[in-house]
Amino acid sequence: MKLNAIISLLAIILLGSTVSALAQEKSCSFDLVGTWKAQVSTTEARLYQFDANGVVTVLSAVGTAEPQQIATAKYEVNNDLGKPESVSFTASGKNRIFGAVKKTMKLVSYDDTSITCAIPGIGTTRWTRVDPDRYFIVLSARKGEFYDTSGSAFPMVIKLAGGVPTIDAFGVYLAKDGRAFGAVPAAVYKEYLREPRNDSETTLRLEINSRQYERALKVIKEWERRERENALLYITGKDISDDPTALNNILVVKAVT
Repeated sequence: MKLNAIISLLAIILLGSTVSALAQEKSCSFDLVGTWKAQVSTTEARLYQFDANGVVTVLSAVGTAEPQQIATAKYEVNNDLGKPESVSFTASGKNRIFGAVKKTMKLVSYDDTSITCAIPGIGTTRWTRVDPDRYFIVLSARKGEFYDTSGSAFPMVIKLAGGVPTIDAFGVYLAKDGRAFGAVPAAVYKEYLREPRNDSETTLRLEINSRQYERALKVIKEWERRERENALLYITGKDISDDPTALNNILVVKAVT
């Protein structure tokens, strides 16, 4: 499997994934955990901090002042045939949530970064996910490194928190003794964080959101486990015409993208 075929496949996968995501926005998983912002006016916003234990904390954020807690409540996502349809809230103690002790908001639409919801007595509003960190995916490939003129080809996922990057990469790369397949060492992937030197390199960088990052990272960690346990899907010795390393790498790239 030549490098040109791998690069072409990357482009096809990315285009297909983008079109699919745009056409089927509501097919993504629904995850409330985290902080969401609803803009009340040009200077005021409400922050809803959902934890994994079914509790939401509501804060008022005015201008540049420190957000102030104004309520807490329990929440529950209501599903219809496995599809999230609404979220029920029950305020704690003397608190009120959306002006009442109990309230149920309908989910109109959602994706990884926003929710459009209809709240009785308030109307339809849009929430956006608040995340201080940034996330990226980098697809890199090079030719002319190995005997068959192919070269390194692997995806990277990057989390930038407080200016400090956390990088994970997995795929085919050039090691001291030739072609290797596995977790890419920092000394190798750092070369791909700069601009390509010439036409022998191809690098595509995309900014993604936290949920996309988590899904891509999960794929990489799963393949790291497979490599450690010698449980790769294609192995040397099977009756196949293509290099098993290249076939495994295509599966990695496809799953990540």
